[in-house]
Amino acid sequence: MRKSFSRALLIIMLVGGLILVSDVHFDTVKASTDVMSIIASDTTWTQANSPYNLAGNVLVNSGVTLTIEAGTILNSNDYYIRVNGTMIIQSGVTINLESAGSAIQVNGVLTARGTRTNPIHVNGVAYSPSFFIPPTYSSIAFSQSSIGWNEQTDSGCIIEDTIFSQTDVTISNSLKLTECTFVDNSGIIVYGGSPVISKNEILGIIDIKGGSPTISNNNFSDGCIAFYGEDGGEFVSIVDNVISGGAGRPSGSRTCIWFGGSRGYGGHVLIERNLITNSYYGIFIFSPNFNNLKTSLTIQNNTITNNEVGISVKNPHSPTITRNNIYGNSINIELSRDASKNITATFNWWGTTDTQTISQLIVDFEDNLFDLGTVNFIPFLTETNPEIPEFPSGLVLVFFLVGGLAIVFVKRKVWGRFHE
Repeated sequence: MRKSFSRALLIIMLVGGLILVSDVHFDTVKASTDVMSIIASDTTWTQANSPYNLAGNVLVNSGVTLTIEAGTILNSNDYYIRVNGTMIIQSGVTINLESAGSAIQVNGVLTARGTRTNPIHVNGVAYSPSFFIPPTYSSIAFSQSSIGWNEQTDSGCIIEDTIFSQTDVTISNSLKLTECTFVDNSGIIVYGGSPVISKNEILGIIDIKGGSPTISNNNFSDGCIAFYGEDGGEFVSIVDNVISGGAGRPSGSRTCIWFGGSRGYGGHVLIERNLITNSYYGIFIFSPNFNNLKTSLTIQNNTITNNEVGISVKNPHSPTITRNNIYGNSINIELSRDASKNITATFNWWGTTDTQTISQLIVDFEDNLFDLGTVNFIPFLTETNPEIPEFPSGLVLVFFLVGGLAIVFVKRKVWGRFHE
């Protein structure tokens, strides 16, 4: 009798325990939240209630702050968020922009500040309607009305420590974009403003169509910078970057810096203190769809090495080329097509002091190409330019002497940051 009672009690306890465990299990299932329409008062989307799924377009009203709490997941579906007020994205947030039309449109303020150990992730998709049309990517877009970053007040639009995949960041304001990583065809398009784009890892392209960006201390791996302005008022600074490998568009061949000038008169592009290497073209001065390049170009204090062509000029344009280290390329400077103007390229280091060797690696009028201009390279530096900074710590340079010329091979940690 006692044994039967004990067995019955044990069975009841086991069943009760299973029910209790079952209840605990269901209590820990994460919630999900559908959101849409207008956010009219300060709101926080929490990790506990994520993922948040857009069930329609969302508007953050002027004067209103939407905070996305650390660790929260946001799925856009086929919708967008328009920020007329303020959006704060905390570290560890994951944003999935799940269609090419998905976007975060910023007319007010967006701050997205991850950390190195807990970055923000923005994952997009590519959409191409046909084989002949380049793909369109999901995007975060900053309009002209959005508030630029103010370093003194530590306020305005900023993105830092964010990893972008198949997502474009389009900029028409003075955004600060720093310590970010761009992979899987992600890119940056500048239409206006004076954005600061610094200390990023970029496997993709920065397209400059307007504005006066400062692009500095970035590491481009199989990426490039392309300038093809519109109004002629662009003043662009490209300084202290490592640009390696280049990208296949827009010139077709792999190019580190692509310069197509501006449709309007005026403006200036400065290319200074960069390492430009391991591509077909180091710098490609293209012949655009109008008569002459109307934007001045200064190329100074750079190291341009280990490219098929260091600097290619295919337009009647006379850039300033001075105090660079240009050596170890199959051709150091090449004039072709419509490059009818003479070019002054004095006070550069060519890897040798032998004038015949220097001349052999320059293609111009002297090569029986009588429609071309002449590259004047005398006087030249007799040693490497000491004003050019040392290569970043992530680079290992191996020199080989071939026929009296120094050839450089570059080994680099692709994703390791080199600016501390």
